[in-house]
Amino acid sequence: MSEATIVITSGELSEHAVLCRKRTETVFRRDFLVRNGAQGTDASVEALNTLLSEIGAKLAPIEDKLRHVDLITIVPNRGEIANITSDINRNTRTDLDGALKSKSGPVYELMKKRAAMTKSNFERRDDIAKLTVMANTLPRQGGESLRRIVEDASDEEVDVSQLTAEKQQELVDLLGRISKLAFVYSGKLSLDKKKVDGLTYLSWQGEVLRQMQTGQPVWISKGKVTEWEENEAVIKGIGSKIIAKTHEKQVRTFSDEELANFDRLQREYIDAKEKRDAILPPFLTHKVEMQKSEIRAKREEIPQIGM
Repeated sequence: MSEATIVITSGELSEHAVLCRKRTETVFRRDFLVRNGAQGTDASVEALNTLLSEIGAKLAPIEDKLRHVDLITIVPNRGEIANITSDINRNTRTDLDGALKSKSGPVYELMKKRAAMTKSNFERRDDIAKLTVMANTLPRQGGESLRRIVEDASDEEVDVSQLTAEKQQELVDLLGRISKLAFVYSGKLSLDKKKVDGLTYLSWQGEVLRQMQTGQPVWISKGKVTEWEENEAVIKGIGSKIIAKTHEKQVRTFSDEELANFDRLQREYIDAKEKRDAILPPFLTHKVEMQKSEIRAKREEIPQIGM
């Protein structure tokens, strides 16, 4: 990488989404307290200001990168979220506070609808981040077309011929995960199923969203869901036994037979973890090397509720 280029990773974009959400929520909580009588010197307000400083410090290196690249950003339902936000912001702060307290009325319903859309995008941030990186690996016109397909369900075609067959499949899989059923044929991507009738094409084969014990969401192929769930039950069961035996081993000496059984449990646990890795799709971090630039395309950001 030269000094004239900057590498942007999907991991950074995903982390940026997490930190921006935390910052927005923290600002809202602090300002809500102040509007309802709290003083700037109150411990609760000072704690939120400290948290904002910590969030800002983590965001700074990522935002510095983003300031210096002309990144195509992808936000599903961008236009609708912006329109709803505009409608919400026509109300006074008193009206907005009242809607939140009463949890009723047309303003509250708008806020609920916006929250559902932004929550969905947040939960799918890893896949959206990977799509964003892939859009920026394409020629500019293709990247913008891919953005419009995601955001506006555009009927245009995207030239993806420069991507390998594996990357093309990954692209339709990512789109499928955010509810965009796409097809790749002859190096072109489209949402129009009629265009591929009778042709050889790539499409999303279907996956099911599950969670690992750590809470991390993962996509599992439909044909492997049963195998995944059975194996996760094995991991959980053996893991509990190992924890119990470890505590027991700390307070008394195991016999040779008990040590052998303990070793067997550990081997079975390792085998089950390896089986999990074989079932899971690869956890790949996507990256794109972009030219450093002080000129960024004007992209309307998602406005925040005026609170």
